Amino acid sequence: KTIYQAIEEESEGRVLFSPGCGLSERNGLEVALKQAKEADVVLVCLGEIPSTEKPGDIESLDLPKSQIELVTELSKLGKPIVVALVLNRPMIVREVEPLAGSILHCYLPGDEGGRALAKILFGEVNPSGKLPFTYPRYSGSLVPYDHKYTETLDKDFGRDAFNPQWEFGFGLSYSTFSYSNLSVAKKSYGIGDTLDVSVDVTNTSEIEGREVVEIFVTDRVASITPSVKRLRGFRKIFVEAGEKATVVIQIPIDELGFVNKDAVHVVEAGDFQLSVDNLTADFRVE
Repeated sequence: KTIYQAIEEESEGRVLFSPGCGLSERNGLEVALKQAKEADVVLVCLGEIPSTEKPGDIESLDLPKSQIELVTELSKLGKPIVVALVLNRPMIVREVEPLAGSILHCYLPGDEGGRALAKILFGEVNPSGKLPFTYPRYSGSLVPYDHKYTETLDKDFGRDAFNPQWEFGFGLSYSTFSYSNLSVAKKSYGIGDTLDVSVDVTNTSEIEGREVVEIFVTDRVASITPSVKRLRGFRKIFVEAGEKATVVIQIPIDELGFVNKDAVHVVEAGDFQLSVDNLTADFRVE
């Protein structure tokens, strides 16, 4: 089913449809605005045409100007706007994001993608996905999630230059969660040991949901410039509304290594810091 067909099937009210604007023309703008005036909520689907491999190459990551204009004009109506991004790469949405109440990244979802999106929008499914990449704010600021400090320094040598649209691992749901009591089993580890990380996750909302607990590790000092942080462990958990869960994740110390200047994978002794949400804990490898 298409997104429109799935929305119409799920909705108990009247669903209005407009093709909107194309990828390069704005000839559907007036019709879209007219129908949006009658709606309680406006769902805007943005993105690109389906494509694969070399034929799908594009010259710019910017959304078509016609799509940006469509959302801009719709926002002037004062109606709640939900944006569904149907695309196979992170296209620039910095002008659209402030105008939307929520954004769903659908990628290229396949034949049942419309039905999946509809179930999320109507609350049958509580989304819990996390971004597997750093979503850029500008097409000229493409950096990996584990970027090095030197890759994003501003003119004053601070880190304010790293300002992506959304960081690697970001993702919201209808539930909200808070983290507390982050701890490691001990403060010092040797090669071959296992790092035991414990953290409490509380569902602070009235909606049951799933959360991906992400463990990032920062190598304080290394023989080559280390990444700011790397994802070293994760687990998806289910937490009832208002309940708390204690999560324990094990990370082998051997996985904290990197490929050095001699193209050899090594684990170097030194100080490390792990982070979960806004919590941090320090440990050392001897």
